[in-house]
Amino acid sequence: MQLVYVSTAAETLRPADLDAIAEVSRRRNEKAGLTGFLLHQGPRFYGVLEGPTRALFARMEAIVTDPRHRRVVVLREDTVTERRFRNWSFGTLPMVPIRPAQGATVEFIRDFARRM
Repeated sequence: MQLVYVSTAAETLRPADLDAIAEVSRRRNEKAGLTGFLLHQGPRFYGVLEGPTRALFARMEAIVTDPRHRRVVVLREDTVTERRFRNWSFGTLPMVPIRPAQGATVEFIRDFARRM
């Protein structure tokens, strides 16, 4: 199964916070058999997770209840025959600074989710 989601950071995260999230997530995802990536841009997280349904839903439950996330929205949930990120237990993409006037970010990730 594959899930694409977006959430809002509860507070401003420092690079060290993001590194810690990445390291813990990488270990947990590897152990659970999950793959995917996370993009942090401005106050938002954009993520793709893929793997066994039970493990995927357990990870999403952890994300939804994590106090660092607010307004978690699943943009896409699909059964897939092949993983797109099979070599990434947890890939992260560099943060790209955005201006508040750039409202196309959510639309970009929705379009990205549809194309996957």
